[in-house]
Amino acid sequence: MIWLPLLLAAARNVPALPADIPADSTRFTVLMMGQPAGQQALWTTPDGKLHAFFQFNDRGRGPKTYSTFSLDKDGVAAAVDLEGNEYFKAPVSERHSTRRACRRR
Repeated sequence: MIWLPLLLAAARNVPALPADIPADSTRFTVLMMGQPAGQQALWTTPDGKLHAFFQFNDRGRGPKTYSTFSLDKDGVAAAVDLEGNEYFKAPVSERHSTRRACRRR
């Protein structure tokens, strides 16, 4: 019985998914020490972009990010945009793109 309050407290620490995450997204649960601590959601939009949302709560800390991947005709990431906050809540805004993709075959 001593574990029940601890489990209930851990469940309350899981942040809610934001309302802008599509209901048909593929969702994953992030575990810390075997307990739910956050989520990841993946979805695509009609323009062919892959979107990812990721967050977890570690005693009030933890990242919360939105990523968008633009894929080339082979399904390789041609551009990545990431917005949100990092573990200590500092803002994060990163961009990466390839103009000429060089891949070895």
